[in-house]
Amino acid sequence: MSNARRLSKIVVGTEVKIASVDSDLSNKITLFKGRLDSDDGAIQLLGASLESVSSSSGMSDSDLKVVGDLRNQLDSEILFTRNLSVSYTNYLYNATAGQTSFSGTDANSATLAYTAGAIQVFLNGVLMTSEDFTATDGTSIVLTEPAQVSAQLIVLVPKIESNIIITGVDWTSHSLAQSLQHSGTQVASQLFGEVISIDGDYAVITARNLSYQISSTDVKGKAYVFYKSSGTWAQQAELSHTDTPSSNYGVDAAISGNTVAVADSAGDGAVRIFTRSGTTWSLQQKITGNSTTMNGFADGAISLSGDKLAVGCYAYATPGSSTGRIAIFNRSGSTWSFESFLDASDAAASDLMGYYNVSISGNYVIAGTSAREAAYIWFYNGSSWSQQAKLTASDGSSGHSFGFSVAIDGDIVVVGAAWKTSETGAAYVFTRSGTSWTQTTILGAGGTIPSDLSTGDQFGYTLDIDENSLIVGAPNVASPRGNGSAYIFITSNSGAAWTQANKFTTTSGDNTDNYGYGRRTVAIDETSESIIVGAYEDDTGATKAGKVYFYEG
Repeated sequence: MSNARRLSKIVVGTEVKIASVDSDLSNKITLFKGRLDSDDGAIQLLGASLESVSSSSGMSDSDLKVVGDLRNQLDSEILFTRNLSVSYTNYLYNATAGQTSFSGTDANSATLAYTAGAIQVFLNGVLMTSEDFTATDGTSIVLTEPAQVSAQLIVLVPKIESNIIITGVDWTSHSLAQSLQHSGTQVASQLFGEVISIDGDYAVITARNLSYQISSTDVKGKAYVFYKSSGTWAQQAELSHTDTPSSNYGVDAAISGNTVAVADSAGDGAVRIFTRSGTTWSLQQKITGNSTTMNGFADGAISLSGDKLAVGCYAYATPGSSTGRIAIFNRSGSTWSFESFLDASDAAASDLMGYYNVSISGNYVIAGTSAREAAYIWFYNGSSWSQQAKLTASDGSSGHSFGFSVAIDGDIVVVGAAWKTSETGAAYVFTRSGTSWTQTTILGAGGTIPSDLSTGDQFGYTLDIDENSLIVGAPNVASPRGNGSAYIFITSNSGAAWTQANKFTTTSGDNTDNYGYGRRTVAIDETSESIIVGAYEDDTGATKAGKVYFYEG
């Protein structure tokens, strides 16, 4: 995710007087503040206000004010909702002579409990500073100097209930802005747009079947970086390489910040990592697999999040043929090293784990296996990975292909089941609370939206999620049948419920373009407020050359 974000509407919560902020609110504000666009004066002002709120000290008797007039100075499509309420628990102690430590039951039979750093302490009505007492264990207050007999010690513990939500871009105003191909010669069956990944104003798009030569050796596949400037997308770089062999270079690709990973299925498989400095992209490292523990390496799916890379090894043959597994790599400095294998707790032959999909977000990885009608989530605790959950559909059944597509961002997971209900298709949303993942929504077959789906649409064949925005491809929707459509949904309550915001369909009228059909042909990004959909068999320039559609507001 990019750190820049613009906002257009602010719904301001109640003005309250608070002395400190609990860690949950502080973390949310810090996260939001980090996405402010520093080039915008109005947003800088808002950032300054949030800076004062996020401090856990120096807030005594201060007013929290977020000025509603700022909403008229901000210039984009994000809706930011901020609701805040504060209440206090009051603990009262009557000191004995020379008493320094106060804990347990107070004069009102309440037991002292607090969050360190989020309290106020008064002695005989005078507010004490951090030099006057120690409060670190959550159950006691220790004074620096002894209290006098009958002195009153009051501890105010605030309870701050907050709801800070970026409810998503107003995608309703988005429409087709551009349809592009790469800048080189269009080659038949190159499949440009079969794989798309976006992060902020940068996107990587591949043409895995484009044939050319390196040192007189035939190779296949290229990857391209596109950049959006002043609302217009243009090709910035071709991510090329000079080593051979190469086969299906670009079978999958991912971008995170200034880093792009491109998969190559040649030999035992490889993933090439490129990094950006200014406008220049350079090869940082080529990661290779092997034909035993990493069988199928980089011929399947990959995913990138910061300094962690997940690579599918779908042909791994333990405990049986084509069981599959996920390999995790970590970057330290500029060097990528193998970190761990992720295996399903009930892995079996023909699972093909890592072939169709894998998605990583921070310390979480999800991969699905439609053969088992399941998706698995692993968690990294800072030193090791372990399986946290196995997800299944509440109304699942054999043949639905639940787990054919997956995506994760933060605490929200989406799993596609494109063959559900005679291939009408569905997408299931799960959200996390602590270590538990719970199904909250069904989109498509079994749900209420979208309402225009019918048999054979394959809703959920491909999908992507970014924060509170979700895109789901249905490659067989539209008239004539097979034109394909992409549906846009948003949530205003962290994934518990979704509403449809838009629907896009190719304008070519050609039902052989494979619009929204493929491993990773839809992409959505709240930072750049952009949607990209590939039609990798579009015939513009050459038969099945491929084309990509960019939607902007």
